Amino acid sequence: MSLWLIKFIAAIKRGNNSFLIGIVFLLFACSEKEPIEEKDSSHPYSEKLKEFEIVFPVLSAYEWEIHSVFTSEDGNELEMELDGKIGDTTVVAALSKWVEIRENNLIKSHSISRFIKKYVSDSVIHKIHTLGGEEELFHYYYQGEFDLPEDRIFIKGKWRYLYGLDVLDSLQTRYYLQNKDSLNEVKGDLLTLPSNQ
Repeated sequence: MSLWLIKFIAAIKRGNNSFLIGIVFLLFACSEKEPIEEKDSSHPYSEKLKEFEIVFPVLSAYEWEIHSVFTSEDGNELEMELDGKIGDTTVVAALSKWVEIRENNLIKSHSISRFIKKYVSDSVIHKIHTLGGEEELFHYYYQGEFDLPEDRIFIKGKWRYLYGLDVLDSLQTRYYLQNKDSLNEVKGDLLTLPSNQ
């Protein structure tokens, strides 16, 4: 289950209308993406992918299939969604690029907005969400066919993950923000944060 879907469900439970409006906007924005049927290295977006591989060398290790591309009308923004594979590890990635001219200087910015590795080990499925394809944000595993939040056993980054979903109460959020450097490095799934409840 994708992170945005989990956030959507959590927002419904809390009655968070601003998040729901954002999801609706996102769904309409995504409907304008053009699907790419063929995996063709001569396709113009393959050259765009090579730009990202220069900026983020970790990307060049994978064999990518481009699923969708969105470009702004002026050509200054680009978003790509891809699936990659190396050995038994699969990856889902979302890449973004924007171009701007400031004071007669051309400025380009490349980013990896989502990078999720998935592999099977000892009959459990591991998922590792990373920042920029390298820094591990959180790592969890689950058994079974579906990746349900209640079935996740965290190896690292549980509190960063829960904070990102906006499911911590006010006391937990304050505690997390004051101690996030330490909490982000906590291994395992045992620590409990102070709570309002």
